[in-house]
Amino acid sequence: MGNVYAPERVYRICKQNGNVVLGELVDHGWAEETPGVEQACVYIALVNSDGRIYIQHRAATKRLWPDRKTISTSGHVDPGETFEQAAVREVREELGVELRRSDLRLLGSFTGLAHCGPVYEVRSDATPVPSPVELDVRRSGFVSVAELARWLSEPDRFTPSGARALQLWLAGCK
Repeated sequence: MGNVYAPERVYRICKQNGNVVLGELVDHGWAEETPGVEQACVYIALVNSDGRIYIQHRAATKRLWPDRKTISTSGHVDPGETFEQAAVREVREELGVELRRSDLRLLGSFTGLAHCGPVYEVRSDATPVPSPVELDVRRSGFVSVAELARWLSEPDRFTPSGARALQLWLAGCK
């Protein structure tokens, strides 16, 4: 069977003074089944020195949104982590790229979906070594801003939160 990782507990997103912050820890199953619950996740755009962004194509075995494109990497904030610690961990786990928190540049955040939170950009020429459990290696890779913009005109290609995070990233490119 493919990747069925599902944390037991997840943070809810809270909005505080116009920012997103980590809220209470809740049961993951309850959060998934309860409409309107916003789970705290992180979204990271890995961009090389040519300005091309790594686009992940999720494995067909993923529990949520299989066989869809999304931002370079993303995932839940685990209990005891900050947003930044989760971002560094997710990039290492999914793409095999080692980062420091100081490598992250916060672009903004979004809410309004079941999975939402801050979006970061990382500039690096490190070669991703993705896990085939996490993503379809053949269909993932670096693309130009123009190509990404064309793809985003077909929203069914992407996970909803991945599309929202990529739109936030693209807005920062203009």
